Amino acid sequence: MADDVPTSAPLVVQTFPDPSQAITIFPAQSSHADVGPPFSEDHCIPYLLVQLSCENGSDRHTARINRLPPEILSEIFLASLPEPNTRLSHYRDYLTQVLRITHVCGQWRSLGIATPRLWTYLQFIRSSPGVIAVAASWLERSGSQPITFVIRTDPVSFQRAVDLLAPHAARWKQAYIHWQRPRSQGHSPIPHSNIASQITSLPLLERLSITIYQNSGFPSIFRIAPKLRTLSIKHVGDIGEYSVPWKQLEHLSVDEVLLGNCLEMLEQSQDLLTLKIQYLQTRVGPGRLQLAISRPFADIPHICLAFLTTLEINSGSDGGNPFDLFFDHFTFPSLTQFYLRRASWLAEGTYLTLASMLSRSSTTTPLVRIALDIGLLFGRWDRLADILRTTPHVANLELCGSDDDPARTANAFDVLTISDGRCLLPELHSLTYLPKNSVGNYNALATMIRSRREGEKQGTVSGLRSVLMESPVLAHETRRIKHSALTRLRRYAAEGLLSLPGLNG
Repeated sequence: MADDVPTSAPLVVQTFPDPSQAITIFPAQSSHADVGPPFSEDHCIPYLLVQLSCENGSDRHTARINRLPPEILSEIFLASLPEPNTRLSHYRDYLTQVLRITHVCGQWRSLGIATPRLWTYLQFIRSSPGVIAVAASWLERSGSQPITFVIRTDPVSFQRAVDLLAPHAARWKQAYIHWQRPRSQGHSPIPHSNIASQITSLPLLERLSITIYQNSGFPSIFRIAPKLRTLSIKHVGDIGEYSVPWKQLEHLSVDEVLLGNCLEMLEQSQDLLTLKIQYLQTRVGPGRLQLAISRPFADIPHICLAFLTTLEINSGSDGGNPFDLFFDHFTFPSLTQFYLRRASWLAEGTYLTLASMLSRSSTTTPLVRIALDIGLLFGRWDRLADILRTTPHVANLELCGSDDDPARTANAFDVLTISDGRCLLPELHSLTYLPKNSVGNYNALATMIRSRREGEKQGTVSGLRSVLMESPVLAHETRRIKHSALTRLRRYAAEGLLSLPGLNG
């Protein structure tokens, strides 16, 4: 029941034998600050208020809630919990709500302790004896329910947490493991021999996030996890030898991976729906790149991920990433969303292989959303046109980066302007442009919006519904905007089409 209830809407539980009375659970608002202990703004802990509503609204005594059957009250407890989140602040919210529930009265405490699902989320930030004792108590109270946990500790505390959790491995549902190396010990290996001896299979594990610094090793315990569908790996370096059930994954996020590893990994991951990648390249000499691959690069076949709908690529912070090799090796027939972040580090010419990949992808379902870092273009906005020609069904376009040169941004807006029979992205509904500083050429922006409005009247394009832009220096630039263009932009803003903070300043 609790899993089906959105926290943004109230939950109404009908009671019997008098159906005129109902229990309504409301998300906590500031107007209810008089109920329960006060919290400062720094401790904005979300919690749900339980109120008993009668037909006449006159009787709302909490004591009457205790007349409910225990199973209904337990569900109310569960509905009041925030969703588990890996952030420490969210865990504190969860912990505080559990403690609040179980300290209202003796009856609620007994019922809370007897509700196993209240105790299924744990975090280990440090593992002192007191923390371990509390966690052991929670694990005991959680009974046979699936558990979610986060480990973000030093090696000593890590082993304590694993020793506590290992006997419950059959109940792991979501695991977030962050292996922190000691500053004085460099790359300290994970004691995976100890882990492997305690854990043989993970039958319920659905989501795994693991952060391990390079050369720290990677435990092999995850090779038998039949329900694992979502995997996030960070800072692991060479993952070529790791035992992971790639074939069954649907959602994969890899932060810092060598190209060769990436290709071999994705060759085995044919059922992926979403993929997020950030590259790590290891230079072994001037102009040479270690690809970390077990066979000749030319022997890797072209890879088609037939079910992938969302692809996000972050080029990282190292120059010369071999994205042209990546784009050359892939086709995504079902791709509907593509995001290319921090592309200013890409090698010049990569836009050609990107355009080629996009042109042969999205054949089953159209690509409707694309985000590009304008650094990819190296000031050549004709390259943007080359890319957008391959994606005629895009309805949502996002451009981001630091190129605020008025002449260059004029060319960018010109690419999207309907003129002389040229019309790119005829189905464009939403445009987001996020430069680091200036929007650039506001006159060209106004011309582009006007052309698309006229095109809509003529039936050549779909209507542009949203233009979102941000410029921290707009207040200093209004002088160089033509009066006619400024008037049009302000009119578009008044109509709700354009969002550009500071435009009326």
